[in-house]
Amino acid sequence: MSNIAEAETGYNLAKEILYQGDDETYREHNQIVNSINVNTVITGGVQLAQDMANQSTMPKESVKQNEISDKGYKPQPNERTFEGYVKNNVSTNAEVKLRTDSAGFNNHNGETGGTFKMFGSNSHGDIEPHVHQPYRNVSPTGAVYGGTASGKIGAGWIDTPNNADIKHLYQYLENGMYR
Repeated sequence: MSNIAEAETGYNLAKEILYQGDDETYREHNQIVNSINVNTVITGGVQLAQDMANQSTMPKESVKQNEISDKGYKPQPNERTFEGYVKNNVSTNAEVKLRTDSAGFNNHNGETGGTFKMFGSNSHGDIEPHVHQPYRNVSPTGAVYGGTASGKIGAGWIDTPNNADIKHLYQYLENGMYR
């Protein structure tokens, strides 16, 4: 900015105040400042980042860029999908029953609690894996009756597992809930 003003007016306020008229020191410092500004603009700060990285205390033998580490667990293809999770954790011979003791969910006998979801990894109406969704009915007397769907495929009765279903199955398997 002071160079533009000097070109317009012939007077450089920064040079007069900071360098007290010392043209040689002003030119040396101005060259350094201009070269830093130009390099920073052109390289986008890459050199500064490289200099900082060279001074870093981080270990240099970490995983190379665009290379996958050979450490840790390697899941099989489709293992970390809803389908894979159910098939790897639920037997094809029997369905897993999730239970609740909630007062707001009564079984067919009017008793508190009961089975509210069943997971199967085998085929049920061409849905594999599948989950029997819960239902609740309220009688005219106000009693709540609940259970799990047994015969209707699709329409929210027996379906493929969704996010909430997998969460419930995970809590059953890993945290001991719904037993």
